[in-house]
This record gives sequence, C-alpha cells and structure tokens, in this order.
Amino acid sequence: ESRFAGNGPATLQEPIEYDFTRAGTAIVRNVNRIRATLGVDYMNYDFKDGQIIAGPVFDQDFRDYDGFDIMGRLDYAVSPDTALFGSVTHRTREYDQSTPNRDSEGWRYLVGANFDLSAKIRGEVGVGYSSTDYDNPAFSSIDGFSAYGQLEWFPTQITTVTLRGLRDTVESDIGTASGIERSGATFRIDHELRRDVVLSGQYNYEQDDYDAIDRQDDVSRFEVGADWYVNRLVTAGVGYERVSQNSDGLARDRDFDVNRVMFNLTLRR
Repeated sequence: ESRFAGNGPATLQEPIEYDFTRAGTAIVRNVNRIRATLGVDYMNYDFKDGQIIAGPVFDQDFRDYDGFDIMGRLDYAVSPDTALFGSVTHRTREYDQSTPNRDSEGWRYLVGANFDLSAKIRGEVGVGYSSTDYDNPAFSSIDGFSAYGQLEWFPTQITTVTLRGLRDTVESDIGTASGIERSGATFRIDHELRRDVVLSGQYNYEQDDYDAIDRQDDVSRFEVGADWYVNRLVTAGVGYERVSQNSDGLARDRDFDVNRVMFNLTLRR
C-alpha cells in the first residue's frame, strides 16, 4: 500500500501488502439513437498482516472483502455530437470477518451528457446522488451529491489539455468511520515535442472527508514526465512526482511530502 492509504501507524516496519483480484464484463446494445449498457464488476481484496517496530503483529484480516457492482446505463443521441444518459449502479461489499461488521449496500444514480462541442473540445459530465447503508448500526449511512466529469481540449494537433473531476463515496477501514466522501480534480497537459517524444504535466488535488470521525485529508500531486517511443514495441520514460498530504481533525493522520524520480521501460506486443 502507498503510505497515503492512511490505514497503518507510523511505526510499521514495512508498508502493508495485499492481493487484489478483479474481473468484469459489459454488454452493449445499439438500437437507432439508443445505446443500452449492462456491466458487472467483481473485486476481491486480501490484506497481509504487518509488523510494528518492537511491537505486536498488526492484524489486517478485518479488511478482507469481496465487492460486486452492477451498472445499467441508457444513452440517447439527440444529435450526432451530443447524447444524454442516465445510469444506476448497485454496490455490495461483503467482509470476511463479522467483527466489526462492515458489510454494506449502496446505490449511485447519475444523469448527464457526452458531447463534441467542436473538433477541438469533447467530454462527458454526470451528476447525481449516491447512498450507502451498513448492516452494522454502529456505522452511519452515507448519502449525498455524486458527480464526475472529463473535458478534453485540443488547442493544436500536437497538444491535449484534460480536466477531470470526481465526487463519490469510497471504503474506509479507520476506526468507526463508516466511509469516505472523496472529492478530486485533475488538470493535465500532453504535448508531442516530436512524433516519438511526448511531454506531460499533471496536477491533482484530492480531499477525503471521513464520516463519523473528525478527520479530513488533503492530498496534492504534481507530476512532469517525458516518454520516448523508441519503436512500435518499446517506450522509455522518465518522470518526477511530488505528493503532499495535510491531515486535520482529532483523528488526523501524518503530514508529509514525498519526492520521486522514476524511470520506466514498456514493452508491447
């Protein structure tokens, strides 16, 4: 786990390890101006125990769970460039351990549109409502505003500017916090310096509000990088990333900064 996960004390010898398994499928049907989509997604998390320095084993079995999402969506094309949509997602989370019982069931409803405003601007925006109810009465239900959006602008043939936004509810394993209300925004620029060299820069801000406890985490991430497409099969890259976390509240986590320099090599077939 990244140290930004916030699920372990500072005295852990090493970050928590986990296995993640995911499988999904979707069926899409087009009839005249209507597109219908039905998708299912399954995920499984299996967390390994940690070790506290000069202390006991840090048990993590209570975090193991299975998740199952079913999503239905209808799109209606009002023009060749614009479509309206509505979607409903049903979510279930079943934890392996019953103490504490964090099993939950939730819904997310969205309406919105996807569009091509011109040859240079395209995007999709959805707004709506989400709710999560927990089997354990000790964890309070969460409901409220939900949204996401993405806008792409092509100021030139070799430059892309992307804006993304998100508001949703995610899982929490912290004390009596039933869940996290997450809000985030991303600004990104990609530019082809040459046909085989792409420069990129990105800034991301994310805020996590923990339900039922006094804690709010603010995480900002700045990245710059370059990718060289050596040929059709090989890509080499270099990047720099700075991540900062500020945590407030009586149950706050640590404040820290991380600086990373990364080199990567990608092989494709």
